Amino acid sequence: MSFGNVIIWQPGETIEQLEERVVKAAVDLAGGNKETAAKALGVSPQTVYNHLKRYREKDKERAISRRAQDIVMADHTKVPDGNMPGTRGGDRGSFNGNGQFQKPKDS
Repeated sequence: MSFGNVIIWQPGETIEQLEERVVKAAVDLAGGNKETAAKALGVSPQTVYNHLKRYREKDKERAISRRAQDIVMADHTKVPDGNMPGTRGGDRGSFNGNGQFQKPKDS
């Protein structure tokens, strides 16, 4: 959370998370100019570049992890042929969108 140019530490936030927000905010406030952001933070431009590179790599890892979780969840909630896993065809029911098994309706 920030108010103007003030960044507030949030309970439960790690120092690394706070640092990431500070560096990104400094670059944003400098209009994307990393050298100006570095001067405002009192660090070298290379430090800002290194931090931003690390944050991009972390963001990619997070995106890959989220995508992997989505795939795992999809595998558990969808059955390609609509049949109960381990059965051979027939109208034995299917999984609904919430991952719950539904028995077929009696005709």
